[in-house]
Amino acid sequence: MGTLIWSDNFESYASPISAPWTSITNTPISSTVAHGGTKSAMLGAGGSASNAVRALGSNVGPPFYADFWLNVNSSSSTNAFVKFYDTGLTDNGIALKPAGVSSGNGSVVLPGGGSAFTYAITNNVWHHILFEIVRAVAGTLKLTIDGVVVGTYAGNTRGSSNQTYVSAVGLVGASIGPSPIAEIWVDDLGTYSGTPYDPTKFLFAT
Repeated sequence: MGTLIWSDNFESYASPISAPWTSITNTPISSTVAHGGTKSAMLGAGGSASNAVRALGSNVGPPFYADFWLNVNSSSSTNAFVKFYDTGLTDNGIALKPAGVSSGNGSVVLPGGGSAFTYAITNNVWHHILFEIVRAVAGTLKLTIDGVVVGTYAGNTRGSSNQTYVSAVGLVGASIGPSPIAEIWVDDLGTYSGTPYDPTKFLFAT
């Protein structure tokens, strides 16, 4: 198993989210949709643009991985996503976008904006996510949902400034629409350096 960097179950925040998250815009803490406890972080609430960033504390990887729980209420076109990137350089990062490709489908987006792969996801259900990232010219991406590998990618994952690491996690909602509005909840988020020993084992197991 990799080395835990930090974890966040969002239980300690009033709404909206606050430190150690930064660059915060309209990112409420939801007490109506939660996974393990009573709260979660909400992206794109009511169709509004949102943003929150949490640094890892250092440049991590390769490899890097995150495990978390995710719930999306609609497959409408949306630009809401969870982003893994480098805050110190011009880097769009690698984005996990759970809605907006087509009905019931999400995508993983590369730093240049291209799609690494698409995947199916069920709405209004909490899903267990494991997302593995190796940033390199011969990089790899691997997405496991509910214990099943749903997509892989092999190729350049570095970005325009040739990054080989991840330094922050971003919770982003932008250009939300049309109706029904796609809103996304994230809960029980753990960030790691290294490689997971078992894709069905997570920091928050239930």
